[in-house]
Amino acid sequence: MNKRTIIFLLVTMVSAIWLLWRFPHPTPATGVAPNHSPPSVPTATAPLALPSVTTVAKKQLPGGAYEPSDPRWKWRHEQERLDPTWEWKMPLNFYGKVVDEKDQPIIGARIQFIWTDLSTKGSSNSESITDTKGQFSLKGKTGKFLEVDIRKEGYYRPKEVQLAGFEYADFSSANYNEPDPNKPVIFHLRKIATGEQLVTGEVDVITSPDGTPERVDLMNRGSVSPDGQLEISAVTNTEKYPPRYFDWRATVSMRNGGMLEHSDEFPFEAPAAGYTPQEQFNYPMSDTAAWQRVVSKNYYITFGSPPKYGRIEISINGGSQHVDVRYWINPSGSRNLEPSQPQPVPQP
Repeated sequence: MNKRTIIFLLVTMVSAIWLLWRFPHPTPATGVAPNHSPPSVPTATAPLALPSVTTVAKKQLPGGAYEPSDPRWKWRHEQERLDPTWEWKMPLNFYGKVVDEKDQPIIGARIQFIWTDLSTKGSSNSESITDTKGQFSLKGKTGKFLEVDIRKEGYYRPKEVQLAGFEYADFSSANYNEPDPNKPVIFHLRKIATGEQLVTGEVDVITSPDGTPERVDLMNRGSVSPDGQLEISAVTNTEKYPPRYFDWRATVSMRNGGMLEHSDEFPFEAPAAGYTPQEQFNYPMSDTAAWQRVVSKNYYITFGSPPKYGRIEISINGGSQHVDVRYWINPSGSRNLEPSQPQPVPQP
């Protein structure tokens, strides 16, 4: 055997040994190559039963501080381990009732449900209407979060109705819902009443920066006039580019009348009493925690003899001499401030 043959055999043997090490034969016990694919995540067709919390010292309240004694926390961690999609498989039932501003049931209100789930679109929807008791429901669904939209012709929709959302998986969430057919969620709509012809307008008042008062005639297109009912005075910044903080103050008053601050979503009825002649604002630069460059307020107002009623929205800019005023006045003397034609209610 010559030298070349010996070298060839050695190379062949080394190659064979390497191939056997790199690509092993099937496992003798099964005759099938080992499975190297990632292990599948265990899934549950439905979440585990929710534990009772009646025996714990403290229950995790929706939106409340963390309460580790609540057994649902342990239950939640176990759900997350078993099935990453468990939140979208929660039983989803809802019971609601629609009433008016006098707590009377509203029949025939249209209900739109939209909830997040594991469907192809990621959400599903359904519709319903309220019955003779103003009640409605959604049953037998699964999902994580439910939005409820309610409409009825001839009614205003408060913010609480426009932004109604309910959580079904996160029991610590402030809007977590525990459905109970005996305790339906109450929704209020406000009936559109017979309105009146109001005197309305908007005016940009340019005040003197030294505190000299300006008067606005709300019954004459918001014109600046010595006979105006609304009086505004302010000591404001005069620099073109105001510093971060500066001293400023302002006074707003109703001559021969008064004003009453409010935050009503539907400011359609002026109160009969409780008015004060003026409001003062003082923002020293030393009080940085409470300091504001612009202050905006809403007031019911009354003035004159016999008295007239209305409301104003006023925004005072301490960095300039501009004061924006929007007003609604009932010239008849009635305290009814609902307009004759429904319109969006300006927000502060």
